[in-house]
Formats: sequence, C-alpha cells, structure tokens
Amino acid sequence: MKKKGQNPGQTAKNKRVKLKSLNHLITCKLCKGYLIEAATVTECLHTFCKSCIVKYLETKNTCPDCGILIHHSHPLHYISLDRTLQDVVYKLVPNLLQREREREEKFYRRRGLEPPNREDSATEKFHTAGGATAASSNAAAFGAASTSSAGYQRVGNHSNGDSGVDDADSRHRPGITSEAANNYHRGGEQVTLRLVTAEPELKQIDRMFVRLSTLATVTHVKKYIAMQVFEDASRFKEIDITCDNQLLGKDHSLKFVIITRSSRPQPLTLHYCMKLQF
Repeated sequence: MKKKGQNPGQTAKNKRVKLKSLNHLITCKLCKGYLIEAATVTECLHTFCKSCIVKYLETKNTCPDCGILIHHSHPLHYISLDRTLQDVVYKLVPNLLQREREREEKFYRRRGLEPPNREDSATEKFHTAGGATAASSNAAAFGAASTSSAGYQRVGNHSNGDSGVDDADSRHRPGITSEAANNYHRGGEQVTLRLVTAEPELKQIDRMFVRLSTLATVTHVKKYIAMQVFEDASRFKEIDITCDNQLLGKDHSLKFVIITRSSRPQPLTLHYCMKLQF
C-alpha cells in the first residue's frame, strides 16, 4: 500500500538515498577521501585507508578516531584489511576504482617506474565491469613458482584458513576467474625471497629461495615456513618474520615490504624466528 506523499515507483523496500548521506560511513577520517584499501583497527573497528593508517602509525600507537591504544609497540599487527567494506565503497561510488588506478599509473610513470601489473586481479575486473561479486585477493595470492636446481620451490595456494593443503576449490569460487586462479598470478609482478632462520635452534628450510607474486602477504610466507619447519601450516602463528631487523605485520603484502622495508636488490632476504615476546 502506497503511503501518502510517496513518490511513484518508490516502495518501502526500494528507497533511494543520496550518496552524501552515506559519506560518513565510507570515507577516511585521515585524508577525508573515499576509502581505498580499507583497513580496520581490530581494537575499536574504526576504518581508514590502508596507506593513511600505516603512515599514521609510524609515529603513533593510538586510533586517530577514538584515541584508544592499539598496541604499545606494534600497532600495525592490529590492523586488518576490510575487503567487504572496500567492495561496498567501489559499488557505491561511480568510477572510483577506475579513477584510483589512473592516478596510481600516473604516479608510477612520473617517476619513471612501470605500473603494477593488475591483469590478474579478479576484484578489479569485476568492479571495472560493474560486476557485483566480491573477490578475495587472498585466493591464489601465494603464487606457485617453478622448481629448479637453484632451490626454487613450487608453493601451493594456502588461502583456506590454517590448512597447509592446496585449496583446489578456490579456483571455482565466485569472484575468482579461472585464468587468475590457475596461473597463481604468474603473469603479475613477482618477487624472489631468500628465507633464512634467525635462530640456531630453528631449522633452516632446505629450499630457501622462493619466487612468488607480490600480492602475497607475510601470513602466506609464514604458512609456507611453518609447513617446511613443523610440517604443519596451522602453526604459522608461532613464527615471526623480520626484514632489515624490522618486524613485519601479518597483513603486509610483499609489494609493501619491498617499497617500505628494504632498499636491497632481489632476492629479498627475510629472517624467520619463533614468535617474539614483548
């Protein structure tokens, strides 16, 4: 039954709202722009752009919104990417993803650098095409690398929680194209890692050189090390990884590590140890 004063074609189940009425929910309080790579503080659930909050926490350890203490010494460990919210932002704001990618390309080209290869990003393909499926960047991020006499090992996709077994079903999940899943992002930007134990009592893995996608996170590397050292990928939480004597956060991508933590040429050396106690 249509209510008095209701516009034609507008029902209780289909109500139009202006985007500006939602801005306070989908904008970053640090840069005042729409969220890009939304990252949430797990202690208070306030969300910011990933680059904004990472830069902010270089000098502070409290939430910029409510002031709650995140962590005394390692606040970045308590920041998690919110891909669901980011998908919502991309769907609500027309052409936001496309404009952001254009700005990113201009940024790299002005500095004489090659923009990141994003051809295998299922999420971006769907949003650029106007699709409504949320893609998980975790799936197939830990790329399989070819095995060689130099010690490069093929590493499977451990996106299924704590399991150390390849998740073949992830190739058929909504939002993950079969092409991207099947080639484990081999067509994208790659990085060569050299994994070295930092403790004599902790086993040095036999195949210390691994080549994988820069989309992989520190958690993916931890799972690989746990599988090699403990033969149990679910024990990855017992391991910490450092680069240039700096502890790496679990959600840091290898691309982020390359840019911010090391100026050395590849292979990128990462040291692993038992979880540090503070």
